[in-house]
Amino acid sequence: MSKRKEALQSAAYLELKKAYEDRFAAAKEARAAGKRVVGIYGSDVPEEMLIAAGVLPIKVCSDLSVEPKLAPKYIGEADPITASVFDRICDGTYDDAINYLALSNTNASIAAFYSVIRQIRKVFPELRVPPMTFIDFVFTRFMLNQERNFELLTNFKKVLEDWTGLFITEAELMHGIEVCNENRQALREFDALRCADKPTVTASEALVVIGAGFFMDKEKHTALVKAVTEDAKNWPVIDAPRILLFGSDQENTSLYDLISEAGCHIVFEDQDWGARYYDTDVKTNVPLIKGIAARYMNRLPSSSHCYVHERVDLMKKLIEQYKVDGVLFYMNKNDESISWDYPTQKKVLDEMGIPSAVFFSQPVPVKDPEAVKAKLTVLAEAAKGVKANG
Repeated sequence: MSKRKEALQSAAYLELKKAYEDRFAAAKEARAAGKRVVGIYGSDVPEEMLIAAGVLPIKVCSDLSVEPKLAPKYIGEADPITASVFDRICDGTYDDAINYLALSNTNASIAAFYSVIRQIRKVFPELRVPPMTFIDFVFTRFMLNQERNFELLTNFKKVLEDWTGLFITEAELMHGIEVCNENRQALREFDALRCADKPTVTASEALVVIGAGFFMDKEKHTALVKAVTEDAKNWPVIDAPRILLFGSDQENTSLYDLISEAGCHIVFEDQDWGARYYDTDVKTNVPLIKGIAARYMNRLPSSSHCYVHERVDLMKKLIEQYKVDGVLFYMNKNDESISWDYPTQKKVLDEMGIPSAVFFSQPVPVKDPEAVKAKLTVLAEAAKGVKANG
């Protein structure tokens, strides 16, 4: 057994990996115990408020081993993840796991998804779509929009109170905020080991540890993250060029594993299943719901929420902060979320002398891993040159 495989036998990491892979276990256990579970679709549903309401939040996700049957009929051609999630919500896959569904307009595909699925729930009750709500945030940073977002979350609080039959107190809101802030701090401390000058955590391992929190009790997740952080300080050091990843959400580690095999080390990914999840805490020196609204509006700018120049500035900041040797852009089929940003980002990278590679319209899962790996290896070799001269 290699030193790395031996290190990954730590009890904390194995428990997190189990939660990451068995994504229904905690939800079904909670339902069996009489606790309500809310499925989340979109990265801007405030978990703080769900925890305050006494429900378990879990992320709904795809199963790309099953060909979608309902999505082509009702929403047409969509990216693979959206199509799969649509089917799983409509076909009863989540019947035993969630009571309700909360969506946010994290990207245009989710907004379109909601407009269709709410009508389906009315017209086709046999499809068993759960009761749902939609958080239609405005992400432009004007005072009027901040007030609108505050009103949206005030209404979301009322929805949660209707679902649970319980009033959410200020003390419960504070508890939910504290739980999530502590979780994000624990994740930052863990992921710092991936970004260190001598990193001991791979990107795939980080994705497992971060992602496990989407499918389990948040306080339990925090305790395990703290434990695995202590373990990971002594894991083997990774010596590879440091890569920044922009692009589509990756719901499992298959692409990350391929990138690692090609000789690259992802130190930060601009996608909602990775490092963006722990960015920015909720401030509690303002009215609590306003603090929650501000947190989700002021996170690291995603391609759906900001101007191109903000994305370029973010990229340059990340390159400097994480001592990046190369940049990878990777987009799933029918996902064009970074297509507006990429031309300017590419121009800036060329001016900076930072090598990059781009993959557009990629099938999920990867159909030709050897071809993808070959292109990634070229990026790795170019990035090694930057690393050697760094």
